[in-house]
Amino acid sequence: MARDLGEEKIGKGEFYAYVTVFVAANLFFVAFLVGLEPLIYVPAWLELADKGLAILFILATLALGYQENKRGDGKRFWYRFISLGFPIAIITTVPLIIAISIFVIMGLIDINAFGYIDLLLAIPFYILGLYLTVKYMRVAAGGTA
Repeated sequence: MARDLGEEKIGKGEFYAYVTVFVAANLFFVAFLVGLEPLIYVPAWLELADKGLAILFILATLALGYQENKRGDGKRFWYRFISLGFPIAIITTVPLIIAISIFVIMGLIDINAFGYIDLLLAIPFYILGLYLTVKYMRVAAGGTA
């Protein structure tokens, strides 16, 4: 798909489908970011660290993806960024299911550890998303993986 984006082979209909998935996934992410866990006590500093880290990685992903696109042909950054979000979400689905399972099991063992486990399990996904975005943006911009 990254090569197709670089060669501008993605049609408008396919792009709109990716935009819909991108928006839905981000709304889902934002719902968790603002906190849908009112029944579990998590210290304020830990929630702040979790949200701060999420925002930091979002900005880093945008900046490094933009830089990689600029280093290549520099065309249609947002088009590529949004379109690449779908395959990246597919790639990370299995690791995400495993992480959620670990999260639930560890939380059942010690309910007070929910906030810490959430933060520790989120970091590898932030790094994976950052890595995959930069890698595929490089390919879409005319470079090599």
